[in-house]
Amino acid sequence: MRALITPSTQVGTVRGGSPRRGRPSQSPLERQHRRTFWPFAAPALILYTVLFLAPIGFAAYTSFYKWDGLSPMRNRGLNNYRILWRDPVFHTALTNTLEILVVGGVITFGGGLAFYDGKSVVGGLGVSGDTSCADHNRWSSRPLLEASRRACP
Repeated sequence: MRALITPSTQVGTVRGGSPRRGRPSQSPLERQHRRTFWPFAAPALILYTVLFLAPIGFAAYTSFYKWDGLSPMRNRGLNNYRILWRDPVFHTALTNTLEILVVGGVITFGGGLAFYDGKSVVGGLGVSGDTSCADHNRWSSRPLLEASRRACP
């Protein structure tokens, strides 16, 4: 007795006729990487939210109130910002901050361009991308140079 096997005529279905779940082009390794992303990323995201985003949000919220931290909050609306904008000390501080930002940014960017030699950087270690296999053997213990390992036999 011989069984007759015919290919499925429906694209995107598995045996039994139910639709395929997930992405058909994903390998098992890609699916595993996708599953392990959130367990590793969640603690960092939670800490970032608690230590940075929540205080920024609370500061923005309290900026619309008159409050010394102990007494009840009194709503002032945008009046705090009107008072701040009329303060000459604030204008001096804002001007100084913007000068530091612009000058520091120009110096940092200019210094980076001055030291850039036009070669690609492999693995972030400062090893230029045109390294030979001899250079690869010297750095072969570094895990960040996987790309160069594939290029050298």
